[in-house]
Amino acid sequence: MATNSYSNQSLVQQLAIVEITSVEQLRLLGTEYGFLKIKSYFQEADKDILVQIEEVIQGIPWNRMTQKRREEVMDFYGMVMKEEMLELIY
Repeated sequence: MATNSYSNQSLVQQLAIVEITSVEQLRLLGTEYGFLKIKSYFQEADKDILVQIEEVIQGIPWNRMTQKRREEVMDFYGMVMKEEMLELIY
């Protein structure tokens, strides 16, 4: 995995770097895949980026999404972080 600084990059810039250039493309790829693409380039990508991606795809703020979808997104984030920790251990 590459390590790059993203602290000064907007979500749009991060998506462009990983060759996701439109909302339509992001919707087709989905939240999880879009996040994994960013995470593969920016190791520091965190749940805030994941939430921002989901907000763009859904077209509504995080707090207006269903509880079920928020849980699904956070479960996915937990899985990604668990895998990342396992890679560090093994």
